Parts: sequence; structure tokens; C-alpha cells
Amino acid sequence: MDEYIMEAFLTALKISVNDKDLPMDSSAFYANHIIPCAPEGINIDFKNSTHKKLGKFFQNMDKLGIIEYKEGKKGGSAQIVRVNRGASQLTEFEPTKKKPTKKEVAPPEETKETFKSKIVIQDLVRPRDNLLPIFPIESRDTFRKAQMTYEAVKHHLDQYLAKKSQKKAVIIDQELINIFPNIVNEEEEEAAPEEEKKEEIEPAAPEEEAPKKKKKGQKKAQEPVPRDFVYRLFDASLEHFHKITDIETGSETVKPGKFKGITMVAEKAHNKNITKITGLEQFGFSLATLSKEFQTRFASSVSTHELPGKSAGKELVVQGNFLQDLLDYFVGECKIEAKYITSQNKLEKKKKGGMRPE
Repeated sequence: MDEYIMEAFLTALKISVNDKDLPMDSSAFYANHIIPCAPEGINIDFKNSTHKKLGKFFQNMDKLGIIEYKEGKKGGSAQIVRVNRGASQLTEFEPTKKKPTKKEVAPPEETKETFKSKIVIQDLVRPRDNLLPIFPIESRDTFRKAQMTYEAVKHHLDQYLAKKSQKKAVIIDQELINIFPNIVNEEEEEAAPEEEKKEEIEPAAPEEEAPKKKKKGQKKAQEPVPRDFVYRLFDASLEHFHKITDIETGSETVKPGKFKGITMVAEKAHNKNITKITGLEQFGFSLATLSKEFQTRFASSVSTHELPGKSAGKELVVQGNFLQDLLDYFVGECKIEAKYITSQNKLEKKKKGGMRPE
């Protein structure tokens, strides 16, 4: 087994690992590089090697001068910091593989289905009263009560603006001001220049008037504004809803507000890098099954925690920063649209100058 592990390791350094991706968590290095570079038909198992553990193997590679390996302090994540491209073991090695093999996890057929979203989401909007003049008179009551797609509602705005447009700009008139009152003045008042302020304090001649404050950005009727600006005002005047359709039963539920979807946060907890995932239950996922999948896929520990509050649901916590890997997984394999996935990397904010971003 030692020979296979060494071959997979050196192959990974030759054809898979990019120096710009370092430093890298040791568990991510193992899952994303060593396993895909293992010889065909070989299942890497450190328990059956003389190293016994992944960390011990990396320590030995550090002693050989092939890599620089750093143990995490106080239980933090261990990392591969640097690859010594000039090490003789690496320069003399010729990989038999030309490219890494994408590791396929092969659960039973019925389990695979649990990894796909069991719902379909449709975003819907409804115009508020101030927008009704853009719609045909005979159908305004329908548009005010119905929930429609954004594209269907925006189509009527584009038709309405066609007679007021000038290339990429829209000419303001009183009717447009009635629909979007904020279109005429979005800027705060700008104070008069310093020299004018001095004159304001000194007694002025009877015929002279004290300088007035200027208003910056104030628009009047017949002046053009960018079409994108009108679109922003239009978006702010829409009520948002979302329809959830159960793929298995066909049942539909319409709920107010935008669909929140999945939220992923990479941060440090107890001196370890972790990735927290919430919002999974609404897609019909089994968290127990998904935990086992992530343990295998990322070679990392996974835990489940109850969120505070009634009906708040649960969160999965994966040790290590796997934001990009999880995004690829949810979009590519679970068939969830990327717009329903929000990610935040709090680890980047804690990095000091001179360190490479992850």
C-alpha cells in the first residue's frame, strides 16, 4: 500500500496540484488530489500502510523535503504550505496518469435520488398600486391581484417606456414622476462652497441675496435618466413571492418573499476551519445521508446541529473550507440553481497582507 500511496502523492504533485492553490487543508489535498491520482483499480487506505494516518504520511513527506507541512495549532486544520518542485523524488518521477480521475461515489441507486432536489422553485412578483398606470386599463385589476413572473411584468414596463425612451435613457414626464416620485431627486443637499459660507455670515447689501444651498442630482420633467435607474425603481415597487412545487406529488405552495435557499459560511471555530450549511431540508435532502456523502467526498468530519429558534431547522458542519466544492456539488449533482445558493468566506477577512487568498 505504501508504494501506491507514494505514487498517488507524486502524481498529484505533478498533474493536479497548482502552487497558487496553496496553502491547502490536508483533508482537501487528500480528497481532491491524492484519491483522483491513485493508480487505476487501487483504493487508497492509510490504515493498511506503515504510515497508518494521513497526517503521519505528510510529516514523512515534509522530512524528505518534498513538501512543507504545517500542523494546526491547538487542534486547527493541518495544511500543505508549499511544494518543493526541485526535490529529486519529484523531478525524477514520471506519472503514468495524464490527468486525475474524477472520484465517483457509487451509493445504491435509491440513495442517489436523495442527492437531487425534490422541489422546483419559481420566483413570482406582484406590482404595487403605484405601478398600475404602466398596464392596460382593462387588465389592471388582474395585475394587481395576480402573481406573475418578473419577465411578464417587466414586458409591460418596456412597452410603456418605449414612447419615452431616447437610446438608453428615459425622458421624465409628469406621469413618470407620479409613478416613481423618487425619480426627480435621489441625492442629498450639497452645502455651498466655503467662500460662499463666509459671505453668508457677513452683512450683505440690501440688493444682494444670501447664497442658497444647492441640490445635487435633482432632475426635472423633460430631463433624461438612465433606463437602468428606472428598472431599479421598478424592482423596488414589486412584491416578491415564490412557488414551491413538489416533484413527487405535484403539489404547489406559494409563499411571500424571496426564496432563501441554501446558505454556506466558511469560518474559524475552535481554531479550525469549518463550512456551515443551512437550508438543506427544504430541498428534501436527508441530512444523515448527506453527512455520509460529505465524509466520503471530502475525507473530513461532518456534524449536524439544531439551529436556535422554533422550526429553524438544522445545519451541517464540515471541517475545512469547501465552499467552492459544495457549490459545484449542489449545482452540478443536486441540480439546484446557483442563484438559490449564498456563500460567505469569513476566513478571507482574517488573512493578513502577504498571504495568498484561498
